[in-house]
Amino acid sequence: MTIRTEQRLADALAARAAAVREESVRPLPDRGDRPAGQGQTRWRSLAPLAAAAAVLAVVGGIIMAGRAFWGAGGRPFANVASATSPPRYYVVLDWNSNLTVRATATGRVTDSVPEPEQWGGGGMRLLEAVAAAANGRRFVAVYNNFSQPYRTAVYTFTLTSTGHIADYELIRNGVLPGMARVAVAVSPDGSKVAIAGNGPEAAAAGDIPAARLRDARIIVIDVRTGRRAVFAGGLAKRRRQLGINSVSWADHGRSLVYVAQWCELVDVDFNTDCVGRYRPVTELRMITAPASGGTLGGGRTLVRNGARFLAILQAQASPDGRSVLALTDWAGRLTLARFAVPDGGLIAVLFRGGGVPSENFLSVDGSGRYPIIVKNNGSVIGWVHRGSLRHLKIGQTELDGYGPAW
Repeated sequence: MTIRTEQRLADALAARAAAVREESVRPLPDRGDRPAGQGQTRWRSLAPLAAAAAVLAVVGGIIMAGRAFWGAGGRPFANVASATSPPRYYVVLDWNSNLTVRATATGRVTDSVPEPEQWGGGGMRLLEAVAAAANGRRFVAVYNNFSQPYRTAVYTFTLTSTGHIADYELIRNGVLPGMARVAVAVSPDGSKVAIAGNGPEAAAAGDIPAARLRDARIIVIDVRTGRRAVFAGGLAKRRRQLGINSVSWADHGRSLVYVAQWCELVDVDFNTDCVGRYRPVTELRMITAPASGGTLGGGRTLVRNGARFLAILQAQASPDGRSVLALTDWAGRLTLARFAVPDGGLIAVLFRGGGVPSENFLSVDGSGRYPIIVKNNGSVIGWVHRGSLRHLKIGQTELDGYGPAW
C-alpha cells in the first residue's frame, strides 16, 4: 500500500464528509419524556458532526483494509545481497527531493514518494540524505526545511519485495535543529540512527556567514524510544572548522566510525572539499557510542592522511567492526581501499579510478561486498565488484548532493 493511495482515499472521503449538511440528514423521532422539539433540536445540531464521524470511521477502515491488501502483494522484506548479486533495489533522493526506489538490475523506478510538504521548498545541497541498515530491513531519509525556522527531520521506512515504500513515518523525537552538510547512518539492526552535520543550517542558507558554522557533531536517536545521545567536542584545531564527511556503525551498533575533516572554512556545498588557504586534514576515527553520549575526541584514529593517502574522503565500517572501506585520494587518484580495525593497516585496494572531484559518496551494503561510489554529483555512479565499476542505471542529473543507499 503506498502513501499516495491512502492519502487519496482519506482526502476524497473527508471531502465527502465536509459536504454533509444538516438538512440532508433525517432527524430522530422525539422521545415522549422531553419537551416538544428539544430532542429534534439537539439531534439537528449534532447531525453534521455525527455524519462526518461516521465517514471518517469508514476512511480508517478502508485505509486499514488497503494496508492489508497491498501488504499481501508485497510485504516488507530484507533488501540484502545474495551470494552472487547485490541487493535487489537501491534508494535515492533525487534532485527534487523525491524518495525514489530503483531496481538494481534494470534501473526501473518501482516507487517514488515526494518529500513531506513541511520539509520542501528548496534545492540546497548536502541537506538531505538516505541510509540503510545492514540487515536491509530499515531505511532512513533525512530532510531539511529551507527557511526559518531551520529544522532537520528524520523519517524511517521499509521496502516491500516488489520495491514499494512502506511504513514511512517521522521517527519519534525525530525533528532536530537545522544541520548543514548532513551525513546519516542506521545501526546494523535498524534500532538507532546517527546524523552528523554542522550547525546552524542558516549558514548553508546564506543567512549568516559561513565562518559562524559550529564544529560538526553526531546525534544518535533510538528509533523506538526517541532518546537522543550527542557526540561533540574534543577535536578543536586552531583556525580550523571541523566537518564530518561520513558516519557509519561498527561493532554491531556499539561504536561509530566517521571521517573528520578540518578546513579553514567547511564547504557547505561539496562534502569532501574545503574553502580557504589550507589543505584539508582528514582522519578516519572510531569511538564507542554509549546511550549517554560523549565527545568526538575519544576513541582512536584508524588512518590519517599523509604521503600515500592525501585525504580520507568517505568511509563505511563493516557491521562487525573488523574492517573499514574508505574512499581515498591516493596520489591524485580516487581509490577504494579496505583497512583493518583497530590498527588501520591496509588490507586491500579494491578499485582505482581517475581524478578526485570535490564531491564523493560511498554507500556499502550489509555484506560489504557491493560498495557504491558516486563522484562529481552523479556523473560517475556505480558499484564496485572484482576491481571494476559496474554503472548503475540512473540519470546523471538525478542526484543533487546525496548518495544512494541499499
